[in-house]
Amino acid sequence: MQSQDILCSAILAEDVQKGLRFAVATTAGHRPLTGDHLEAVQAYLNRVRELVLAKCAEAAAVRFLRAHGVNYLPANVEASPELMALRIKKEVVLIRPYHFADEQVQAADILRAYALLWNGHEHDEWRLRHQVDRLIFAYTSGRLWITLQQDLSTLLKPSPSLQPDHIHLSTEALQVFLAAAPSVQECEQSFRQLPAGKRCLPFQNGLPYPAMGCPVRRLTAFRRVVEWGGV
Repeated sequence: MQSQDILCSAILAEDVQKGLRFAVATTAGHRPLTGDHLEAVQAYLNRVRELVLAKCAEAAAVRFLRAHGVNYLPANVEASPELMALRIKKEVVLIRPYHFADEQVQAADILRAYALLWNGHEHDEWRLRHQVDRLIFAYTSGRLWITLQQDLSTLLKPSPSLQPDHIHLSTEALQVFLAAAPSVQECEQSFRQLPAGKRCLPFQNGLPYPAMGCPVRRLTAFRRVVEWGGV
């Protein structure tokens, strides 16, 4: 894969708002309110941010498919909520998004990233290869700020009723890169076990969990798969 094979798309304001609605609905009733309250709130906001960015990446991928006349349908895969599965022709395709950096980056930077699937903790993504035929690895960059428009005491209630309009999002230069789209067989041949703590992009401070991974540059490009009609 070369840098010109990586597709870059802007993230739209409507993508961000849809992502926020999804994130608030998904995290309702699942916030850790034990221990340090401020840490619990920050953990919740970090999770909201993660889900919003993931849904923005998915929206960009779907928009590209639609613009290029690639028909798709939703598919059911037992995965965490930030992972979207689609049925494209005869293949079930799983989109795996990651946030690359808060600053704006170029396609050449994405080539230095890894395609990763967690392996060896409670959210074992590597096992999902048995449910799909292909994976799409997408990377967002740019800044997303979250500001609470709700009194903190309300958020810390045992059953808070947080709504999307209680959170304000602001963005700067948000974009998404559609990078690799390897088949499951390609993943099984190319991915290697990486220990927790290993430094690799987009995890400059080290992987939080063990993972199966491979440098993006060694995998089939998303753009090439679409052009070939592989999906």
